[in-house]
Amino acid sequence: MLAPVALCAVLLAAAPAPTPQEIARALANDVVAGRFKEVTARFDEGLARKLTAQAVEGVWKNAVGTLGAFKELGAPEIEDAAAAKKVVWIDFVFEGAAINVKVVVEDGRVSGLWLAPRQSPEAYEAAARQLVDQLSKGEFERATKSFSPTMAKALPQEKLKAVWEQVLAAAGALKTVLGAHVQAVPQGNIVDLECGFTKKPLTVRAVLDGRLQTIGLFFLPAWEMPEYANVAAFDERVLKIGEASLPGSLSMPKGEGPFPAVVLVHGSGAHDADETLGANRPLRDLAWGLASHQIAALRYPKRNYFTHGKAKIATVKDETVDDAVAAVELLAKTPGIDPKRIFVVGHSLGALLAPRIALGTDKARGTVLLAAPTRPYGQMVVEQLRYLWGLSGKPTPEGDRAIHEAEVNQPRIDKDELKPDDTIDGLPASYWLDLRAYSPTQSLLKLARPALVLQGERDYQVTMVDFEGFKKALAARSFATLKSYPKLNHLFVTGTGKSTPAEYNAAGHVDKEVVDDIASWIRAH
Repeated sequence: MLAPVALCAVLLAAAPAPTPQEIARALANDVVAGRFKEVTARFDEGLARKLTAQAVEGVWKNAVGTLGAFKELGAPEIEDAAAAKKVVWIDFVFEGAAINVKVVVEDGRVSGLWLAPRQSPEAYEAAARQLVDQLSKGEFERATKSFSPTMAKALPQEKLKAVWEQVLAAAGALKTVLGAHVQAVPQGNIVDLECGFTKKPLTVRAVLDGRLQTIGLFFLPAWEMPEYANVAAFDERVLKIGEASLPGSLSMPKGEGPFPAVVLVHGSGAHDADETLGANRPLRDLAWGLASHQIAALRYPKRNYFTHGKAKIATVKDETVDDAVAAVELLAKTPGIDPKRIFVVGHSLGALLAPRIALGTDKARGTVLLAAPTRPYGQMVVEQLRYLWGLSGKPTPEGDRAIHEAEVNQPRIDKDELKPDDTIDGLPASYWLDLRAYSPTQSLLKLARPALVLQGERDYQVTMVDFEGFKKALAARSFATLKSYPKLNHLFVTGTGKSTPAEYNAAGHVDKEVVDDIASWIRAH
């Protein structure tokens, strides 16, 4: 029988050395706990001379300062297990995004430590497009090189080839990649590519981490394009818009040109380029429908889209107007576009601001307003709440409280003097003051350029009361054309009965009559 001391020595000798992944995980746990001295205690001599505990703490706090609460650590991923220096990646997942940390382990010590650079939305889209291109060319080995180690193990090139062959058997050969939708998630980004195959369209969804490695790949039923969209009649091009370099999609008609063009401007909120709402993508409907009519259409994500609406927006000028003006100016310089026939087409808040956008540039020939309000914002909020809580009859006590609260708070936006530090509906007083000082009808009269005002009669958000405001203000003005549609809702989608929020969850398209009317009006001007 071994003596206790000898037994202890045997057990210590038998204990395996920690793996590089375990070293990286332990270091990550120290970082999360704020034990920065313990972090640097894991460094080799060379790295310890370069990075003090105080320096590591400063870099880390600066990097994660705006990402929200910490949620979890990702599984450590090793790049090349055969290499002498082991490179291990580990993700720190926060509410707002993920930080990707590269840990280099050599002889059981940490010899390198870096934060991976954050990638732009354009980089994520480009990586997803490259992956689909490699699949279409049968380059499965190259495709799997962009996979994370876990993904490569789950879907090696032989299995990837078999999956792709199943996709081709069901959908036909890949013809084109049109739209792209990029959505930020804590682990990186989800990129949905709308792909046209010979038999049926599909959405190829690539989930990419902060290193642009593929960590998920899915083939989903595609958003069905409207029947009036002829994808053979136009191409999609990427343009960078404004100081924020927003990734714009230009639906450009095929042919010689020059073509008339529109800039599509979204409603309120942090919208993507398509103004995706539930199963609907109204701005894509408009873009592809107008491009099928030989009218170029430029759409882009709002500048607060990539921050999930958390960006500091001081005014509607910051949020919407500046980027839309920049988009008009960009189109005027784009080859193939008629610089004298560029129109601002706005929806909801975008429609409200369309005259202001046009006043900001001499390159805008005219405006198209879809569901533009003429009433004060606070008043509209109260009326919407009354409508929604009354859909099933008399409002519940909860509904009565919500309506009363709005009746008390919302008039502050419209009438009362706002203080600089006031915040209403998550936006600063400066935003509401900017909006309150602006009148779409007065701006249209000042602009005196061609204007088309369209309204859905089933719209409960912007109603026929607003439309009557335009009719009254623009009476006998030859530059203005007004039309309403009895069956259309706020998204200009056909329906029956009272419109409800649930209606937006059902897949639909901007009505063909609306697209045709806009196209005919633009051709006439």
